[in-house]
Amino acid sequence: MSTYYASLGKVLVTGGTGYIGQHLIPSLLNRGYKVKVLVRKNSNVKDLSYPDIEFIYGDLIKKETLIGIADGCEIVFHLASLVEIIAPKDEYFKVIVGGTHNLIEACRSSEIKRFVFASAGMVYGGIKKTPVKEDYSCKPFYNYGKAKLEAERMLLKAYEEFDFPMTILRIFGVYGSKGGLLVDNISAALKNRKFRFIGSGDYLFHVVHIDDVVQALILAAQTEKARGHIYNIGDDEPTTSKEFVNYIAAQIGLKKPGHIPVWLAYLAAIFFETVRKIKGKREVTSDMKKIIITRDMIKLMTTNLAGDISKAKQELGYCPKYPTFREGLTK
Repeated sequence: MSTYYASLGKVLVTGGTGYIGQHLIPSLLNRGYKVKVLVRKNSNVKDLSYPDIEFIYGDLIKKETLIGIADGCEIVFHLASLVEIIAPKDEYFKVIVGGTHNLIEACRSSEIKRFVFASAGMVYGGIKKTPVKEDYSCKPFYNYGKAKLEAERMLLKAYEEFDFPMTILRIFGVYGSKGGLLVDNISAALKNRKFRFIGSGDYLFHVVHIDDVVQALILAAQTEKARGHIYNIGDDEPTTSKEFVNYIAAQIGLKKPGHIPVWLAYLAAIFFETVRKIKGKREVTSDMKKIIITRDMIKLMTTNLAGDISKAKQELGYCPKYPTFREGLTK
């Protein structure tokens, strides 16, 4: 049986203005935790207008701004990331890897009990038809997944070398009743008539409701056995990309999108990538109007990606409130 920390002390949250952070913070406050949130000077904090929040101004990529940031905190939730669909590799690594390294160093002088890192299912790369366990050999091909995996390795090394109290959650595609980046991007592409399935669309696709992500984060912070471990976090049942997108299309009153052959998509991607290279473009964006298809995006859209969540259920007591996306999107 899992052992839980009894104390409801102070916690530090990075990425608090993001979709996950905006749902985690009120849940922590409702449970009696005192919450510190790391934000930049230009961060929009209008959705975090709670009286008991303490804002700490700093920047993960500027380590001098992080000195003493976790002092007095028992738990750190590291949610901050670069989630844009299009970004150069060095930008992903600067924010995700460099930022995680700086935060680890800042936390070493503080007596934290748990450091929960929000990683991603994308670290696996492509898999076969069966959802994979956490010991699966990761071979990410998307730069976001590569950066998350490198940050994981850094945390595991810190755990091995100086018993850093980390737990890693590999969170799959996050959605909620109010959308979230995943659903919002798909909806925007459908409305703009820009979405097409590449190939059949019958590829394993794992998602998880935001309420269940919050549940998993708190369990990972409170469960003693989770120290030093990695957990997959997703719905009970993976779906397929075709089922998920077609359901969203039906919900917003649009027709199911069509399909294009994989070979044709690759030809288009090569053309657009060549044009970008000639023009020297280095956008960092999630604006669906600016995004062009790339070979990595095609591979991501034609790859099975799903995780086995049995370890999280057994060791954390994780139990998805929404077993499938159908329950979650109709909440």
